[in-house]
Amino acid sequence: MSIIFGAQAYVTGDFSVRSLPFIYQLHVALCMCRALAEVPGVPEKLAVAEALKSSVKLTWAAPSNDGGTPVTGYQIERCLADSTRWIRVGKSTETSYTDKEVVEDTQYLYRVIAENKVGPGPPCEPTSPPVTAKDPWSESNSCSALSFLNKHYQLLFNDHFTKDGIVTDCKHFTKFILKMIKTK
Repeated sequence: MSIIFGAQAYVTGDFSVRSLPFIYQLHVALCMCRALAEVPGVPEKLAVAEALKSSVKLTWAAPSNDGGTPVTGYQIERCLADSTRWIRVGKSTETSYTDKEVVEDTQYLYRVIAENKVGPGPPCEPTSPPVTAKDPWSESNSCSALSFLNKHYQLLFNDHFTKDGIVTDCKHFTKFILKMIKTK
């Protein structure tokens, strides 16, 4: 008796084998073995592409390890910034997703799970810092910083700063450079 580990599919059945002068009845298990597939790794480079008052658009890269079988889709999960309860908000077959079920002025965390025919893999690290669903042109996004850099003043219109005043997310900034000109 042989034991085969890691078989993905097999065929069983009763087969007749004729060998003169006897006929033998055999029960045979034919194994079609292949390399074992696993769940995919974590999606990479999760980023908030756009945050508006009515939607949040996410982008990411496919996992570097597909588990040995192609990634068939992604599960997108959301959590309130002050909570630990993750809720599935959608699925995508692409490496982007727009969540249209957000509430204005609410902070969210997002994470993505890749899946293949074996099943879902582990979630990626959540978005950081939390994303706020809000109008990027609202009054609350007025001039947030005025800094002096190389004899020029910079006005930054957004509110993504660390505690020490350093910009943490430059892609969402509108920047104006003002040059101070000496007049008589």
